Amino acid sequence: MPHTFKLASILCIVFITGCSYNPGPNSVAPGKTMPGKAGSVYVYNNTPIDSNGHLLTDSAFMTVDSVAETGLTYNGRTNVTRFSIRNLKTGLITSSYINFESNGDISEYIGLSFLSFIGITYPDWATYPMQSHTSSGSKVADTTIQFPVPSLGTVPIHIIVMDSLVYINWSSYPIDNTSISVFNLKHGTHFGGTVALFIPINSDALTTVSFAPSLGYYCEKTTQPFHFPLGILPPTNGTEKKLVSYNLK
Repeated sequence: MPHTFKLASILCIVFITGCSYNPGPNSVAPGKTMPGKAGSVYVYNNTPIDSNGHLLTDSAFMTVDSVAETGLTYNGRTNVTRFSIRNLKTGLITSSYINFESNGDISEYIGLSFLSFIGITYPDWATYPMQSHTSSGSKVADTTIQFPVPSLGTVPIHIIVMDSLVYINWSSYPIDNTSISVFNLKHGTHFGGTVALFIPINSDALTTVSFAPSLGYYCEKTTQPFHFPLGILPPTNGTEKKLVSYNLK
């Protein structure tokens, strides 16, 4: 059954969903993954998260993500959708890429293979086990780097980096008095090791996603703030991104 979602205060546009997939709340598990067609639009509220984990609601902003191209070959994958992401606050437009795997999982382009020059073997694609539910983990670094320290010269830092992509469960995402069935997953990276052989390092990067197979895109995506090991750089803020409206072509 079609649903209509309004966001007049932001865009003065009425979005009407045209997809027949309409699971009842908490009653039907998510179905097969259905990539969105070109022209499909998803509107989000984005709330920054400060380094202490607090939502900065006064700094929230809207983005409009749209399906720009489908069926692309990109960076070694052959069923890639390019999304155009427009920040309504800054006007900045960026692109993201998702490959829709043959088994219904999705792979998101993260483009981190360039880190191999410092001994971190990150892949360019992070595969979320949406339909396979097969969680994975791997060691992406086990190396020692020489880190410059003022007045001390360089200090050896042994770093072990473990990366994991984990299926959590499925649930319902509420939107405009209805709900959408989603798969919940997380992408975690743990940085461990020692400095000068005796000072321990422990730091974690975490992203959680709620992906709706029926929409071919995220309902919610939260990146937690990241604290660099030993405070060698200032912490970065996180972001909570939540779907408020959509229009499927």
